[in-house]
Amino acid sequence: AQTAAILGAGLYYPYPQYNAKLFAAIREAGGVIVSPFSMYTQAQAHHFPIRNRIIAGVSRGVIVAQAAEKSGTRITASYALEEGREVGAVPGPIDDPLSTGVHALLREGATVISSGADAIRMCEGERYTPASRADTQKQSDHVDPIVTLCRTPQSFDALMQETGLDFATLQTRLMQLQLDGTIAQDFSGCWCAC
Repeated sequence: AQTAAILGAGLYYPYPQYNAKLFAAIREAGGVIVSPFSMYTQAQAHHFPIRNRIIAGVSRGVIVAQAAEKSGTRITASYALEEGREVGAVPGPIDDPLSTGVHALLREGATVISSGADAIRMCEGERYTPASRADTQKQSDHVDPIVTLCRTPQSFDALMQETGLDFATLQTRLMQLQLDGTIAQDFSGCWCAC
């Protein structure tokens, strides 16, 4: 798997500065360093929620290892849920302030992650197997009801209500349709027909 680092500053200003060697190693290994900000933008506190929304959107799932009760990590987990992604949390010591946000996520229904195998299991439901050419042809003979609904922008919650599909099933269908190129998400996270 390739590594992608998403910055809260422009590419000219790796942040924090001591990560410059790490970023070089990522590039040398075939990974990418990307930023939603212009080349010479320096890191500012309000940039990180913007970056975190992108991280949540491009990730299969988000695993939180440490988080204070109010933290950027909790914001990222919220973005992940908005995007229909899985959220996992690694339990920590009950007296550690950096565990309070993690434990809150667990109370709210995050998946308990206590091993690498747990992380893999959490994401297994989102794995996509491309349809065969014949299956794709059959699907193209009729318009998917989700695509019909998405002719006007639809939030994930609205689609769940309209289709009657459960969370995991709808999430899988949206991923399949997105990979097929029939729907896409707009800047607000709503689903639209292409």
